[in-house]
Amino acid sequence: MPESQRLDVPVYANRRFNARYDLDKPKQECRVRDEAGQEHPAKILDISAGGVGLLLERRIELGVYLSVALPTRDESGSRRFTLRVRKCEQEADGKWRVGCAFAHPLHDDELLLLM
Repeated sequence: MPESQRLDVPVYANRRFNARYDLDKPKQECRVRDEAGQEHPAKILDISAGGVGLLLERRIELGVYLSVALPTRDESGSRRFTLRVRKCEQEADGKWRVGCAFAHPLHDDELLLLM
């Protein structure tokens, strides 16, 4: 590649493929069901076509599959999705910030329905 076309960007600089959106409304609550069938309360922090950021009271192991019903803006009320935990970090207040990927990335119309 010619020097004039080379970009000096670290490999890790653009790891996120989908834009992440904070929700305009107050953080919505949802229920997350783990692989054992136990439900846990969670708050939605942000969402993208590829995944969702959640705040939970407990740690969730990486790689675990979750089922979550996310609230929609239409009359249906909510839609259920399968997620896989990709990241789990403890916050200063003791809660856990959990980054999850959708099993099937959302289409634009599905994403708009959830925002």
